Amino acid sequence: MMTGKSALARSIADTLTDSGIVVVSYFISRSIPQSRKVERLVQTLAYQLAKHDAMICERLLATITSDPGLLQYSVNDQVQRLLVSPLISAHSRADSPLVLNIDGLDEAEDVQPLLYELIEPLALALVGFPRRVKLIASSREFSALRMARSRGGLEGLFDEQWLHKINETTVRSDIRTYIADGLGRLAERADLGPAWPSNAQMDALAYRAGSLFIYAATVLQFLEGQPLPKKLLEELLSSDHRLATVASAGGSPFAKLDALYDQVLHTCVGATPLSIESDLIKQLRMVIAGVVYSAEPMSMRMLSSMLGIGLSDLNLIARSLAAIWVVPQEADELLIVHHLSFSEFIGDARRCTEACFCVTPIAAHELLATACLRKMNHGLRRDICDLMKPGASLPCVENYSLGIVESCVEPTLKYACFHGVETHLWQCLADKDSEKAPGDALVEQLVQFCDGHLLHWVEVRAVFGEDSLNALIQTLYSWTRFEPVCKHIFGPFITLICK
Repeated sequence: MMTGKSALARSIADTLTDSGIVVVSYFISRSIPQSRKVERLVQTLAYQLAKHDAMICERLLATITSDPGLLQYSVNDQVQRLLVSPLISAHSRADSPLVLNIDGLDEAEDVQPLLYELIEPLALALVGFPRRVKLIASSREFSALRMARSRGGLEGLFDEQWLHKINETTVRSDIRTYIADGLGRLAERADLGPAWPSNAQMDALAYRAGSLFIYAATVLQFLEGQPLPKKLLEELLSSDHRLATVASAGGSPFAKLDALYDQVLHTCVGATPLSIESDLIKQLRMVIAGVVYSAEPMSMRMLSSMLGIGLSDLNLIARSLAAIWVVPQEADELLIVHHLSFSEFIGDARRCTEACFCVTPIAAHELLATACLRKMNHGLRRDICDLMKPGASLPCVENYSLGIVESCVEPTLKYACFHGVETHLWQCLADKDSEKAPGDALVEQLVQFCDGHLLHWVEVRAVFGEDSLNALIQTLYSWTRFEPVCKHIFGPFITLICK
């Protein structure tokens, strides 16, 4: 459901911050594996509290200095010493409100420690605090949360509000208010005058949004990043023919959202011919594949290196699609899709009806497998870290330093070594329903990789602590199931190893 849980959490944080209230926020997302670790959540909240409060900062520094191993303790211990204790020491003399804002409990890596070792003790501690200290937690409903609320320590600690249970008339009214506020801010920043937007335009947008907050949020993000928002809004509201085409072709309940995504993509390419052979569309498809289908989020710099697209060109494409994903300010920050709905739309030919825009999972994984193999073919070499102990795992190397490995195996090459084969090559070759043979570029890169760099690949994985060479051999052997390409390539190698 697209009830706007995360959009609401962000809106609350922005509104409170604008009013002068200190807000420390943490957003958990499946698309960012690091964010799903409970320990990371605790430590990030503590860091944000320290930034906002000198006394808490002093207390935390003293705590960590006296016990350097604290960050390896249990979640409960970290919560007590990094969050609860500093807050207790600081709350009595503070005179301003404080809000802890945590979104996406259901997307955490392990929800049990999150609920019972972080949320519960923190909520219990805050019960004794003045009313000015609040915890806001948002989540989809799931079984562990229901149990914690009904029979666990969380019972009675929260004032609950379930978005999907709110009357639809209220939801539509809220969306209308959200649109009016967003467009009003845009009009003020862009000096568009008090007459824009008209009530009719806001009503039309609210009608299209229905009860989908994601539609309203995407429209605002779309208009925000464009030089002529007034003209673009008129085009958006007059694009009934496109809406009808998408709705009739896809039969999707999200036809209006699909039509919006379709228009965002058309605006991105402008007057470029809608052909898969167009250079811009080729680049666009590569970027979409890299952002939507990568095994873990990649930074702009990593995407540039992996896809062979210059940073300046990548930046132009990324900013033209700011309505779809979060565009980072720095090259080493991650490029992340705003909402899962775009990922579902772009890979489904029934919904994304413009063939040159549709990037199916098989096409994306083939593209990324080719890019990863190309990266490994150019970047791998024997004893790449110059450890003089080929095949040894890093912890077994005397005086080892993680910095040695990170400087020799840059992030894009590491990603290619760990995901190019098991994730992307596997996915594009394992689909039983696809009769499409792997492309020539993929086969060429695969042959080159196996001929020249297979053992170098094994070595890099061993340096990073791969459990055993036997596990790698079993992985290699499993590739022989892919007829005819992989068996032809790997058969002789596996036979040689096994002998």
